[in-house]
Amino acid sequence: MDRIGGNGFVPRLHRFLFHCGLRLAPLCLGLALCAAGAVAKEARHPLLVYFGDETSTQAAQSENYAALLDILRSSSNPRAAKVAESIVTDAEKFPLLVQRDIEALKVQAKRLGFDLTIFTNALAFDGNYQLFRADAGTVETHKLPEISPTSSPVLATSPLSRPEYLRAGLLAVSALYPADALDMVLITNGHGGRNMALIPRVNSDLSQDGAASAMREMLESDDNGAPPAWAEPQGTSKLAYWEILKDVSAAYGVRFPLVFRETCLSGIRSFKELFAIPDSVGAIAHSGTGDLSGWDLDYAQMLGTVAPGSDWIASLSAGLKDRHVNVDTWATAWFDVLHVALRSIPIVVFFIPLGLWIAWYAVRWIRRRAKLSWTISTHEAGGEGGRSRAGRLCP
Repeated sequence: MDRIGGNGFVPRLHRFLFHCGLRLAPLCLGLALCAAGAVAKEARHPLLVYFGDETSTQAAQSENYAALLDILRSSSNPRAAKVAESIVTDAEKFPLLVQRDIEALKVQAKRLGFDLTIFTNALAFDGNYQLFRADAGTVETHKLPEISPTSSPVLATSPLSRPEYLRAGLLAVSALYPADALDMVLITNGHGGRNMALIPRVNSDLSQDGAASAMREMLESDDNGAPPAWAEPQGTSKLAYWEILKDVSAAYGVRFPLVFRETCLSGIRSFKELFAIPDSVGAIAHSGTGDLSGWDLDYAQMLGTVAPGSDWIASLSAGLKDRHVNVDTWATAWFDVLHVALRSIPIVVFFIPLGLWIAWYAVRWIRRRAKLSWTISTHEAGGEGGRSRAGRLCP
């Protein structure tokens, strides 16, 4: 007992623990450094990219706009005057909406501490884009990469509708940050269509031969058929949109926790598009198959109540939901795609199974009736024969 309690066992135990500590200390230190390195590697830098494809002054003052408005205003079609009014209103108000959004986002970026990149058509005509650095509190002006001019007069006055600008802009801003460290919230505000992510407000190219006279005839006949070649939507298709995001992710390891296509008809409309969405995209905000009014989406209100240090991306997503914007992940988006696919099927197709069942049941019923009739006839014939024979045997 003395050996255990006093002079023998305890000193040896102390020496044993001391030597174990000396040997384990480097291991523990190495594990701690590895863990710290892993945490540092996983640290992501939040960035909001506002891609404002507003109707430019160049578009509103173009010969194409003037020719279109002249045709619409001189038409006897009652809808033509309304279309002309909406085009003029868009040219006046859309740039104001984009500026309102930008000013609101600048205030919130400074308050909440996230970086903000701004692309607009007005900046693109000067070959620039802007970057607000939250840590420095400064706005930097950067040059866009050189992009070849387009031969389309429609796209020439709306550069951000072109896929080349979306690709070049996202790649350029991603290159300003360390690789595999950027969480990019992307808002693309513009006009859209069934299969188009970004298009100008006016897609009709009336500079083509015969286009102006053909438009007059279409208005007088109220033709709602397929658009002719000179009126085909021009810009960034939905498939090209996701392909660009996939390329940006592959080049710089960028993740997209939230992508908001702030346009009309911006929902995912096909399984082909659904499977084109890159794995780096988290949530997708869109208008589904309906219209969208940007004036109802005030970023100052959506982010104004968020406390610094909080998850502002989640708050932005919740704010969009509160304003009746669809916010889906890949796992939930396929419900919308299935709904669109089912709506495209003629309603008569849904009654085919019922019709087949009715036909099968009718044939089965007819066969049973025929068999029953034959059985009854056979029994009746057999009964009469029996009675005749009985009569002969028993007079």
